[in-house]
Amino acid sequence: MSYTIDKNLEKGMRLLENEGKTEEGIELINHSAKTGTTKGKSYFSIAQIIREGKFGVQTDVEKSRVFYDRAAEYLVENPDSMDYLYLGDYFNYGLGSQATNKQKALEYYELASRSNDSIKAIAEERADVIRSSFIIHSKKENTLSDSLGAPHPVESSVFNSLNAAPNNSQFGISFERIEPSSFGGVQDDLPTSFTTPPVANQIFNDNATINTPAIDSEYKDDILLVKALKLLDSPASSLQDKVDGFELVRTSCDEGSVRAAVLLGYFYEGKTSIKEKNLEEAQRYYELAISRGSVVAEFRLGLLYLIQNTSFTNEDKGHQLILSSARKGYSFALNYLGDCFREKVMDPRNLSLAYRYYALAGERNLGLAYHNMAEIDASRQDIELARKHEDYAKKLGYDANQSPYDSLASVLHF
Repeated sequence: MSYTIDKNLEKGMRLLENEGKTEEGIELINHSAKTGTTKGKSYFSIAQIIREGKFGVQTDVEKSRVFYDRAAEYLVENPDSMDYLYLGDYFNYGLGSQATNKQKALEYYELASRSNDSIKAIAEERADVIRSSFIIHSKKENTLSDSLGAPHPVESSVFNSLNAAPNNSQFGISFERIEPSSFGGVQDDLPTSFTTPPVANQIFNDNATINTPAIDSEYKDDILLVKALKLLDSPASSLQDKVDGFELVRTSCDEGSVRAAVLLGYFYEGKTSIKEKNLEEAQRYYELAISRGSVVAEFRLGLLYLIQNTSFTNEDKGHQLILSSARKGYSFALNYLGDCFREKVMDPRNLSLAYRYYALAGERNLGLAYHNMAEIDASRQDIELARKHEDYAKKLGYDANQSPYDSLASVLHF
């Protein structure tokens, strides 16, 4: 068995990943999704870009589910090895509206592993992870829960005890899952409910037009932000260059950029040498970003409210904002909740809850969360599982020598 890829999809992804030509690449992928010969793969690629926030597209997990569902509708038609792999991922990680189903994911991975192409090794590795998790939980007289769509084995007791800590009910998040729907009703057009992400020239909709003055004007705010980041991040930039970069961020914010508003709040927290610490200004910009829909700003403002002896200290507001950010799936907020429960180790249920939240954060590609899971695994003498989670952490960019909470990358990814 071998796989095929529509020529427009293949060329579009190459332009995006290797040549940095976002406009041409996206236009080709759009065309492939609507009229190509491998629409399932095209929709799956679009969904991945939206979910992971690649190539400047704003991250939006819920919108990506629409495209993952559309991909699954096409992937089941005359599937090849790559289609089987994608269907395995769909059920393994709970990418769409279908509930996570490890058994079904394993079946698709096994079908994909029967190929003699490059898909074989990938499918076998992911199938082995699921099989290992089944074995681990069988030894512990538990069954693997399908409640969490994440690429790692997690003890089922974690899920059963989510609301088991009465003294910490303020952190008891309930994550609702959409009821499974059958694949069907395939349409060739992109979902009309999907709106253009607020970044320059990154468009996935039926009426997309590329290289028009209107687009450049509409997304002027983020174009300015990109210019600002080049000045701020370049090792060759002088102090004046960085000051100029900061002013571009401010202008970008004035033009309506959500990311710029968050970044200004970050600067006024005193995390860099660019601006002196001014928590009141940080609060103001985070509130502005929240009004524009930022879950990152919710989390960071929540942390500000928890700082003692400020003019706006408010623990209740802080907890509410952090919970709101976590409910919307922000990985650092979920990881923070894991830290909260982990500190209360006198009750063993809290450690299981911490593990649960770390797993949710890990599902959203936060390497730090996998590292935290590995530490708990090691404390339980489960060395093999700890190694696996450390491997996941490293693959996702976790570096023990960096401070992930204060990285610009964590601030700018929505």
